[in-house]
Amino acid sequence: MRRLIGKSRSESLVMLAAFLGITVLGVLPGIAVAIGLAILDFSGYGPGSGP
Repeated sequence: MRRLIGKSRSESLVMLAAFLGITVLGVLPGIAVAIGLAILDFSGYGPGSGP
């Protein structure tokens, strides 16, 4: 996990959001949040795409 955090900040943010989403919302909604964030990150509109 430390290698992932060191390599890609946006991937790390998606991972953290997925973990928190699953913890807070439950399994299925948390996975939906994780998939949505991964798609946004892949398309360039995600957490790590700021200026």
